[in-house]
Amino acid sequence: TLFGCLNLTLPAILTMSTIATLLLAAGFSALVFWSLISPIRRLFERRRLILIGITVALAMGVSWAGRRFIPPVPLSVSKGAVGPLLLPDGRLKLEIINLHTSMMNEMIAVTDVAMPIETLDTMVHVWRHGDKIVSRTRPKSIRLNSGLLRLQSTLAQQQLPIKRVGRWAIDVETSYGQLIGRTEFNVIE
Repeated sequence: TLFGCLNLTLPAILTMSTIATLLLAAGFSALVFWSLISPIRRLFERRRLILIGITVALAMGVSWAGRRFIPPVPLSVSKGAVGPLLLPDGRLKLEIINLHTSMMNEMIAVTDVAMPIETLDTMVHVWRHGDKIVSRTRPKSIRLNSGLLRLQSTLAQQQLPIKRVGRWAIDVETSYGQLIGRTEFNVIE
């Protein structure tokens, strides 16, 4: 419970990246766990300090290894879409859910990320076809007045695989691989 609370409140108190928040929350939660199961006077014994250090390092290591499965609080994708053309304000002219393979040329992804607080994270668009990564790019970002960050990336025609039919996804991730959100579309024959 403390881990979840810290993961939510630390970014509100301190301006830091979500990966730093995740690791601090894990380490501090492990430290507090020891204060709950052991008398305070015994916490400073040499053997106990070594166990506490190992537990804190293990908690931080497990959090690092599982970062892909722990969302970066408080970031979220409020809207995402894919299409072939942009309006002057950065929105898509046409949002695609299903697309015939003959029409798939240059594709543009636009995702709006809700950011209620300032963060030091760098975000990336990961274009996926099925289970394969087609492109991993740092999108152009535009801060909107509504507290949203609009991310925009393009998948050029020369980046498209020969076999295009199937499910496509654009994952919005932090540079450390934490999944913020996903936008999907299908290419059909």
